[in-house]
Amino acid sequence: QFRAHLGLLSNLYDMLGEMHKEEVRTGGKFPSYVSLHKNLTPQESYNKLCPTEDDMERNPQLNSEPFDMALLRKVPTFVRKHLKQFSKELTSKCNFLVGLSDMNRELVDAKKRGEAWALDLDVFDYLKSAEQSEKRSRRYPWGEKIHKDKATNYLNS
Repeated sequence: QFRAHLGLLSNLYDMLGEMHKEEVRTGGKFPSYVSLHKNLTPQESYNKLCPTEDDMERNPQLNSEPFDMALLRKVPTFVRKHLKQFSKELTSKCNFLVGLSDMNRELVDAKKRGEAWALDLDVFDYLKSAEQSEKRSRRYPWGEKIHKDKATNYLNS
């Protein structure tokens, strides 16, 4: 489970910390994408970054999703605690962290109603979630980058 949780954080850090292409070109005069995502809920960020079927056909190496939304719904407090330390722009009043708080309330309510997903009674594949997050970040579980010559076997497994 913890490997999946860390993979989720890694994918979110990648998404939020990615430098805007103008920042790279101008040496830091433009913000990272955290300034965009802080104004969106996690679901809105997820929706904006999921490619369409046409996008996937044109560019098959795209990730089908930016992070594991199903896992995020199960561990919003864990993620919120870590993201608060990620950037000063992620304040408790920004939409992204408010969205995580809302997800936690939904989780608590779902547990009270006895919903299987919230009680972890459903079969959630934590190993698959971890492996998919590693494919998205193109890193092995221990953090080392997956080199192109080795990527085919690992990423297609």
